[in-house]
Amino acid sequence: MPSDRALSAPESARGDAPSTPTEVALARIWASVLEVERVGLHDDFFHLGGHSLLGTQLISRVNETFRLRMPIPQIFDTPTLALMAEAVEAARRIESSEEGPALVAFPHEGDPPLSFAQERILFVEQLHPGTTAFRIPGAYRITSPIDVAVLERCFTELTRRHESLRTVFASTEAGFVTRLHPAHPFILTKVEVSHLRAAEQAAETARRTREELERPLSLTTGPLIQGTLLRFRDDDHLLLLTLHHIVSDGVSMAVLLRELRTLYEDFSAGRPSSLPA
Repeated sequence: MPSDRALSAPESARGDAPSTPTEVALARIWASVLEVERVGLHDDFFHLGGHSLLGTQLISRVNETFRLRMPIPQIFDTPTLALMAEAVEAARRIESSEEGPALVAFPHEGDPPLSFAQERILFVEQLHPGTTAFRIPGAYRITSPIDVAVLERCFTELTRRHESLRTVFASTEAGFVTRLHPAHPFILTKVEVSHLRAAEQAAETARRTREELERPLSLTTGPLIQGTLLRFRDDDHLLLLTLHHIVSDGVSMAVLLRELRTLYEDFSAGRPSSLPA
């Protein structure tokens, strides 16, 4: 899939230069996400123009690069490059010392129960209907021509491939259980803004971003993934993607984006998916 860029270009960074391999790799990721020329060790992500949407993208990129499972709120705990480098090194030491059980296919017999984490999220959702606290938003600038039909086909394949993306939560006499919906064609909300002036485009982008975040995600009917595509020019689009935290996290977002790029490259070239079955 074409490369993604941030929503806006903040000020250039200044500070001590990164030196370790982890610091250098992180600096490249920060510079790409924030669209700055360089990042210093003690530069603050939010002072450089970062915000929650870019924070989601940053943590996803960090997890993908270092093969970690850092949560999205990590950006608030380690807002400087130096602090994040320390957290990455610590997480790599912990994960390299842990050997999890072998992955096996989950048998589909009846309605599986919710995990403890899912129960907590569902409880809060029932207390505060319509809350956006558990939304995972992402904003990705695509700066090359794209085939929207191919992009939608990629998302359709992702929902077929990953059962979590078509999971809903049904109420029974014994409580809530998880259920799988069949895969359906994924349709992006498409917004044309090429006819607007620059200031109007910025205002419309901000409005659509808020609207996307507030668009209902029903736990009982689904889907729990949705997207909006803004077109500025043939070679300039903004993809707004929202998932519910009850079926996704920073690690799975990184997997989704990586597989989305692979599928787009395959489908746009007329090839079948090259992802493992």
